[in-house]
Amino acid sequence: MRKWNYGLLAILVFGLLACNGDGRRSPPSTGKAENNPYLILAEQELSPPTLPKNRSSPTPPPKTKTAVNTGIRLPKVNPLEVEGDLTIAGSYTVFPLTKRIFHRFVEEGYAGILKLDSISSDEGFKLFCQDGKIDIANASRPINFEEIDACNAKGRSPLQFPVGSDAIVVVVHPENNFLNNVSFYELDLIFTARNWSDVNPSWPNQPIQRFVGHRDSEIVEFFAAIVFNSNLQPIFNAPNTKFTEIDIELIRRVSSNKYAVGFLSYANYRQNAESLKMLSIEGVKADFNAIENEQYFLVRPLFIYTDAKMMKNNPQVADFINFYLTNASEEAWQIGYFPASKRELEEAKLKFLEETR
Repeated sequence: MRKWNYGLLAILVFGLLACNGDGRRSPPSTGKAENNPYLILAEQELSPPTLPKNRSSPTPPPKTKTAVNTGIRLPKVNPLEVEGDLTIAGSYTVFPLTKRIFHRFVEEGYAGILKLDSISSDEGFKLFCQDGKIDIANASRPINFEEIDACNAKGRSPLQFPVGSDAIVVVVHPENNFLNNVSFYELDLIFTARNWSDVNPSWPNQPIQRFVGHRDSEIVEFFAAIVFNSNLQPIFNAPNTKFTEIDIELIRRVSSNKYAVGFLSYANYRQNAESLKMLSIEGVKADFNAIENEQYFLVRPLFIYTDAKMMKNNPQVADFINFYLTNASEEAWQIGYFPASKRELEEAKLKFLEETR
């Protein structure tokens, strides 16, 4: 088999402080990055969620699911032969997946150094397009036209590679006995009305206690984009709404208040499934099959972006993209994300082959 060998480059890299795009630092890590001399991260970082002991993960994906094993195989990368530095920054949602892929890259022999910044999709695109300072941008949304123009002005043509998806789930107290499923119309009211009975007269005449992530978070922006047509004001102006800096505070509040409601990443729900109740939306719950078949609508795509010239001039970038696309589906589920669909992965691999041949 032909070896996938791109050449040699020097190893040079330095670290930046990680933040959530608005200056807030992510929760302290409990992962193994601190012991990895090849990975330069912030002193505080977002840790991949883990399942509680003695409890299996809910709705695991079937092992034979084609979303994990697509029909297209990329040329095999041998990390032992890869040399050169990597600089990646962007979405703190994609950060845990990129970090996990990199750890695997190192375990299989890569001896280079990665500078990995956990910031926001907006800041990642700025560093990639406007500043031209990074090789790969993590993003939990597609690049927009202004960012593409900024990339083109810098001589870069951004290439989008889907690597998974993050479902957003609506959660209530586990003893909430009046709510299991909500319609899209009810979802709007639940996050704007004063009392539960204002949404449905048969529900309790009690104030809706809403707990939402911090105002500048990507998850709040995404929820507003889907439910309120990108208008953040309904969420910001709703009565009895408290904004939390970290998800663990949201989880604690909802799990201790019978009339509470909130929304968060499925990855964090899965970690705390015993203390929260996930609602169906329009009769569909977030699970592997619903995401794969595009039946659940509160789903954020997860992307990495690079440039064709970047991959040709910096072969280690192409190697890492190759390795990422080959292993993303398996690793995504391990941290609570969902694999990209078979169609998305096949298109991404074909694009990679076309741009690197």
